[in-house]
Amino acid sequence: MNRCSICNSEFQDAELLQSNQDEYFCKECFKCQYCAVLKKKKPVVSNRCEGDSPAKPRKMFSQAELLAMKEERERARVNSIFTSKRPLQCPHVDCNRYVSVFDLNAHFQHEHMEVPIAETALDARNPLAFYPRDVRYGVKQCLVLLSVLPPPLDAGTTTRSRAEKPKPPATIAVLASRIAVAHLGEESNECMVEDEEAASVVLGNNDKIIVWTSSNVVCDYSYTVAASTVCEDIRIKYYGPVLQLGDTPKKLCKEGHCLILSHFHFLGMSENGSKPLNLDVIIHSED
Repeated sequence: MNRCSICNSEFQDAELLQSNQDEYFCKECFKCQYCAVLKKKKPVVSNRCEGDSPAKPRKMFSQAELLAMKEERERARVNSIFTSKRPLQCPHVDCNRYVSVFDLNAHFQHEHMEVPIAETALDARNPLAFYPRDVRYGVKQCLVLLSVLPPPLDAGTTTRSRAEKPKPPATIAVLASRIAVAHLGEESNECMVEDEEAASVVLGNNDKIIVWTSSNVVCDYSYTVAASTVCEDIRIKYYGPVLQLGDTPKKLCKEGHCLILSHFHFLGMSENGSKPLNLDVIIHSED
């Protein structure tokens, strides 16, 4: 039995707290004497520095206001895109000329008159036909050149600011190429392709024909290309974004950014190369 040094009451030793100076305290006296700071209210901790203005409440926008803000940001993004003045290399086979971005259409009219040029609207179907045996190894061949017409202005568009820059017109080339297995492997194997071309091999067993679209300017268009037989009983489709001129057929085939027709496809669909294949190209709007 020992006494508390504060209240002088007797307690069992197990009920007392002993200090390093051999003083004994009961629990209640110890709390009142030494733990009084726990009863004080802790100060409020502020994350703001002195002089900062209080946080503003979040403003709620209606659906119409959010849509208007999104359209405004999209117009600002489009206006910030500047068309490069760097000339483009002609994407057609055996033509290494560099032309201006907006002279690609005129270049094809005068230098490649065998390539058809057509005007097309967004989401419109553009049919054409080609023979797989006419597609050459490892080079780009332009099947058709599409001049995309701008969409008609609606009532909301006419009220826009006159300072807004007009969107540059897009000329989209529908390109095709024939790829051999040697093209996708090491460069030392490409001599096999040259031997096949020298021997007038029309269609190799491991050939692939790829079809894709490329634009002369940066755009957010996408496209659908479909190859089918003349009677359209077999049809193969591909959907993807419109690319820019400059990508190699080898890279596109490896990455899968094109319509890929295997040897089994284009040989069976064209009846051993005797019949053409139908090709449908649709340029889709940004929406």
